[in-house]
Amino acid sequence: MTINNMFYLPSNSRLIGLTIIRRFCDYRSSPMQIYGNMMKVPLLASKTVAGEILRHKHQVTYKPYVKPYYRDHDSKNMTLKRPMSPHLTIYAPTVPAMTSITQRITGTITTVYALLLAGGTLFLSNGIESYVSAIQSLDLSRPSIFVIKFILGAPFAYHYFCGIRYCAWNAGKWLAMKDVYATAYKSVVLAAIVALFFAIL
Repeated sequence: MTINNMFYLPSNSRLIGLTIIRRFCDYRSSPMQIYGNMMKVPLLASKTVAGEILRHKHQVTYKPYVKPYYRDHDSKNMTLKRPMSPHLTIYAPTVPAMTSITQRITGTITTVYALLLAGGTLFLSNGIESYVSAIQSLDLSRPSIFVIKFILGAPFAYHYFCGIRYCAWNAGKWLAMKDVYATAYKSVVLAAIVALFFAIL
């Protein structure tokens, strides 16, 4: 509702006023009656005009409910031409992004390693020699042992070299894009070499 409608006065307000005056100011009345009736005119006129204003102000229109058409978040914002942030389903993977994600994954794995070793020393009653003997009793082939040791050692090696890379970034080194890509490839190569060394042991 606009401001004009809030202060709306009906077009027949003059006619309402004249009708009120004629009603209370009959020529056959005495002067005192006319004076007393005239004192009632403002109150009655204000009530009449206020009733007209409220009648026009609070008009309610009933319409049937129409369910709005559903659109997902992306289509609605693209229609409104809002800027869209890239996400994993439409964003092309890059070497820095993938190495960063992999570093977080390997950090989680090495944390699990540390928790298992700490829990083993606290809660397992037998010494480590008994568990080594239990693994040897499985009679695994040498290729199987090599693959298992490589898989177990690769997260630690990768996270170690990526951690050095991250520390260099904090020192303000290797922040150019060519250095970012170069250190990413070097970290992967060095991690593979160290993981192979762990597997050979």
